[in-house]
Amino acid sequence: VYEEELRIRGDEAVGTFGGRVYDGVAGAPVHDARVLIYRRGEDGSRVPWSQNDAHEGGAFRGRLEAGAYSARTFTRGAGAGASVDFDVRAGEHTALNLSLTPPGRIVVHVVDRGGARLPAAAIAVGTYGAEHAGAEPRSFLFDLAAGESFRVTDFVPDTDDVSTRRYIETSDFTDHGVAELFVRPGTYEVWATRGPEYDVRTEQVTVGAGQTATVGMTLTRVVDTTGWIAFDTHVHTINSLDASYPVEDRVRSLAATGVEWAIATDHNYVTDYERAIAAADLSRWLRGTVGLELTTLESGHFNGYPLR
Repeated sequence: VYEEELRIRGDEAVGTFGGRVYDGVAGAPVHDARVLIYRRGEDGSRVPWSQNDAHEGGAFRGRLEAGAYSARTFTRGAGAGASVDFDVRAGEHTALNLSLTPPGRIVVHVVDRGGARLPAAAIAVGTYGAEHAGAEPRSFLFDLAAGESFRVTDFVPDTDDVSTRRYIETSDFTDHGVAELFVRPGTYEVWATRGPEYDVRTEQVTVGAGQTATVGMTLTRVVDTTGWIAFDTHVHTINSLDASYPVEDRVRSLAATGVEWAIATDHNYVTDYERAIAAADLSRWLRGTVGLELTTLESGHFNGYPLR
């Protein structure tokens, strides 16, 4: 949009910039990175300005008004990198090659005591240093303006005890018993859980940039629910204005947390989970029913099911 604005304005005080994004460990081009552009002030401040995507061979290119800028790389798991300053001059091209620190990858295998693969949730829990104790997490833990995900902290008052400074780095739900966690390099406590009917397992894992660590977790059923069904009668997906989960991810999350019957109640949208359940091979664990949350402006919200 910004570059189209420049074209329409016909501003002559415009230059180009471009280059490639490289993996800082392997040295290979990174084709799925984003290049975040900031306008740099005389006082050193940086204001989010534009964004370009790296394509085949890690190549990116863009147009900017003449001025002072900074660039940061961003990719899944690794988050936003350090700022690299550059200048754009009217009618000239600025070459800009950027290095990206790749994320670490934690592969989590979850099975039951018989060795069967389980739908489950895997969570990477990290800790932050004492120098950040009491600080607002968004000031050091994540950067929403750069596209990083919000990271939930433990809400425990920070002390010298590192266990009071925990946060969730990321989480994932297993696909045929296997989950992948892309994390910033560091040490994490990996949790595996399958809702209140199973126990919880944890294991400490250290993973470096571009490295893969693999852990196996065995969960034991500790609550006998024979004759009972775990169900959720109010579930939303991306088909509702107030939710962002794709249907495929929603059914994985439901099965992973031990829900056995889920009723789709998107706002004024008829959603059927059965196709997604079958595609994920979760029919043994989860069944869906079509419902609806009839939403009005004047008279409130009304849930109804089953619908055909």
